[in-house]
Amino acid sequence: MCNLKKTNINEDSLILLFNDRNPDFFGSVYNILYRELHYYANTVFFNTQVEPSDIIHDIFIKIWSNNELQFKSLLSIKLYIFTAIKNNYKDYYKHLSIVSVHQNEKINQLSYDEIIESELYILIEEQMKMLPFEWSEILKMYIDGWSYDDIAEHFGKEKRTIYNIRQKAITRLKELTTGLKYTLSIFLLTII
Repeated sequence: MCNLKKTNINEDSLILLFNDRNPDFFGSVYNILYRELHYYANTVFFNTQVEPSDIIHDIFIKIWSNNELQFKSLLSIKLYIFTAIKNNYKDYYKHLSIVSVHQNEKINQLSYDEIIESELYILIEEQMKMLPFEWSEILKMYIDGWSYDDIAEHFGKEKRTIYNIRQKAITRLKELTTGLKYTLSIFLLTII
């Protein structure tokens, strides 16, 4: 079970020093119990990406940080850590199920949004081919987030001219998209 021979101290003294958070004896208890704890954690977290040594290390850090947590024997420390490993496992799977639900919701929402966005993009791109080249380029740059100042500088035109060209392009796209999907018209209204 526990190998106290390595520490040259009796269990009662070891537990007392462990409970006082003496680093040397805290480390001794860690070393005495590690192989059993690792085996158990490895069994519990089998086929997961969780590293058993990380779980054990984290539990010992929590014990170290909580001075009110006191133990009567090595067995009570081991039982406490075994329980903590099991609870970590439960928390791990609870977290995975929550993450999975959120990911599925996000995937479903993203799929719908991405389909609409891609359809709109294709429709707009097709209709923009019917605009004068400069108009479509200005509108594309605006949709991509360029400021009026940046677009004006790029084309060597006044900011007001860029604004007017953008307005003309949108008005022309609305005329071209009459009879197309309602969502395209809604999209064009949002960029005005």
